[in-house]
Amino acid sequence: INAYANYGNKLIQKGDYSKAKAYSLSAFNWFKTYNEIQLLKVGVNLSNIYINQNNFDSARYYLDYIIPKAIETEQNYVLENAYANLSLVEKKAGNYKEALEYAALNKEYALQNLGLDRDRAIKSHELELELENKEKELKFSNLQNELLESKSRYQKTLLLGLSFGFFILLTLLILLRKSQNKLKVKNLQLSKNN
Repeated sequence: INAYANYGNKLIQKGDYSKAKAYSLSAFNWFKTYNEIQLLKVGVNLSNIYINQNNFDSARYYLDYIIPKAIETEQNYVLENAYANLSLVEKKAGNYKEALEYAALNKEYALQNLGLDRDRAIKSHELELELENKEKELKFSNLQNELLESKSRYQKTLLLGLSFGFFILLTLLILLRKSQNKLKVKNLQLSKNN
């Protein structure tokens, strides 16, 4: 049904209103039962089709059906387009005062939607900046961890090297001491022999 609604919208853009009407009506009837938000969007499409076919009574029928529901559910994007279509219907009917009133409502909702879009864009940018900052903090934290690990490895290597060096030095001292003791013993024996 979403595909029908989207295809109907594409057909409206191409100007094939008879096919667009068939797909949009199918979607509208299904959404009437199951999905009110989509129903409102398809209702705007149907009113657009009927306006382009100069069938203003049918266009008004769908607009009268969806506008109260859109107001109730605060569907500002739907209201913006619905009031634009209603303004066209009134203009074609020669009711210029009503057409201007609906055009003003269209403009009001368009400005609200522009503000909502701007607020969403700002919020999106704020979230992106926050995410970038978190990523930078994470990278910095990872670099600190790598530095600490590197420092720890260096200290372990240094400690191991010093321990090994101390062991070799101690071994050499012991061997030197043994060698000196042997030399002393030989010297004493030589002295006795002499």
